[in-house]
Amino acid sequence: MNYFNSPIRYIFLFTALLIFTGVNSAQAGNKHVIKFATLAPEGSSWMNAMHGLAKKIKT
Repeated sequence: MNYFNSPIRYIFLFTALLIFTGVNSAQAGNKHVIKFATLAPEGSSWMNAMHGLAKKIKT
């Protein structure tokens, strides 16, 4: 039987998928800081859009 078509391979891949998915869900509680710099002046449409995006991300 060829290793690449064996059921053991699928079991291994499924187990690896579960392990990596578990690692990502365990880290879901971590917070990330996103810093964004621009030369657009305060009150411009660009900055208003960025402030709106910041509000959406925070909630």
